[in-house]
Amino acid sequence: MSHERDPLELLARMLVGGGYKVPVEGRGTVVPLTGADVAGALAYMDDKLAQRAAKAVAIRADGQELAALALLAFDPVQRALEQSRVTGLDMSSAADRHRLRLIIHAAVVEMVWPERKQATAVLARQVKMRGATYVRIHTVALRALEEALHDGRVEFRKRLFGDLGGG
Repeated sequence: MSHERDPLELLARMLVGGGYKVPVEGRGTVVPLTGADVAGALAYMDDKLAQRAAKAVAIRADGQELAALALLAFDPVQRALEQSRVTGLDMSSAADRHRLRLIIHAAVVEMVWPERKQATAVLARQVKMRGATYVRIHTVALRALEEALHDGRVEFRKRLFGDLGGG
């Protein structure tokens, strides 16, 4: 049976003390999900970036968890920048690597807390970068993070419900 609810919504409901019952076709009763089911599904996720992204969005993480997600996302975002041929950063420069970390952190915050999004001009000024270059790099970083989040949704659904039909 394909489940219609967003798995991250289910995760959030389980973590805030609510309960959720999985509908079972052909039966009058429903099997309840427990916190152990959710914890097991999260623990067995193969992609750690997808796992962290899904968990961060579901629980609306803050502070240290967002920083850890941004750190974990550095290599995938750097690869995405290389593949998309976006210029503006020299990865052999420590200052540019630091700028990329700041941009990734801003993208993580925007993904988890869209209402906290800051003006692009302010963020570009903070990393001492031209606005157009900042926007291109930020867009690639946000796209890579959203892809990881989507992968996390799909994998969490597979682990929790055991179905093979993705998102």
